[in-house]
Amino acid sequence: MYKNYVQWNKKGVIIRINSWASKSLNFNQIKKTEMVEKKLIITKDSGITITFDLNEIKEADSQKLNEIIVKNTIANNV
Repeated sequence: MYKNYVQWNKKGVIIRINSWASKSLNFNQIKKTEMVEKKLIITKDSGITITFDLNEIKEADSQKLNEIIVKNTIANNV
C-alpha cells in the first residue's frame, strides 16, 4: 500500500494517491477540475487530462482536495 499525500503552496500542488509516483501540477496551468463518480479529473490548459481515483479516500478528504485546487486555480488565474 502506498502513502497518499497532498502538498501545495501558492504556485502548485503535488498529489500522490494509490501510486508510487506523484503528479506535480501548477495552478496556473489548470483549466478545470471536476469530481465524477469518486474520480478527480483535472484538465490542463494544454488539453491534457489527469485523473485521480479517489475510491479509497474519505468523501470529506476528496472534497477538501478539490476545494484546494479550485481555490488556488482561481487565485492564480485572476
